[in-house]
Amino acid sequence: LAPGCFVRTMPSLPLLGLSSLAYKFPRVFFFLFGKYDFMRVNEIIRAYFPRSAYSLLAFSFYNFLLDWGDEHWDKSRKPVYFAFTPAGTSMRNVAQWLQQSASGRMAKFDYGSAKRNRQAYGQSSPPVYDLSKVKVPTAVIYGGRDSLLDHARLAATVPNCVL
Repeated sequence: LAPGCFVRTMPSLPLLGLSSLAYKFPRVFFFLFGKYDFMRVNEIIRAYFPRSAYSLLAFSFYNFLLDWGDEHWDKSRKPVYFAFTPAGTSMRNVAQWLQQSASGRMAKFDYGSAKRNRQAYGQSSPPVYDLSKVKVPTAVIYGGRDSLLDHARLAATVPNCVL
């Protein structure tokens, strides 16, 4: 599984703010949220909170950040889904996804300055991934109520893509 690469619109003001921050000021984003692990605090919270309390806290986080209420989840499975969600990931992974969301481009990581991008890529801005070069058959599986990702745009961009 991989994160979605094309985002329709940010569903909430907090996520829109994070996206803009990561895109326009990546160094500030890393300063505020850490350099390596995203949501590392979850491991600490999970260790000290009962599973039901952690599950409620995690659901509240998603509800706040994505504006996804009960209608987006199978209520009987919610305690299971949120017992381990959100899971940790790399801060750079999160920042790059937020940058792609803000720019509307599926591009490599933006270092936030023309100089640093030139050092990494030989050009002032990060290069866009050429998804037309993906030749393997690709299946995209998504939820019917997913309003965050633009699956049709992905299917139109990647050859041999099936929704």
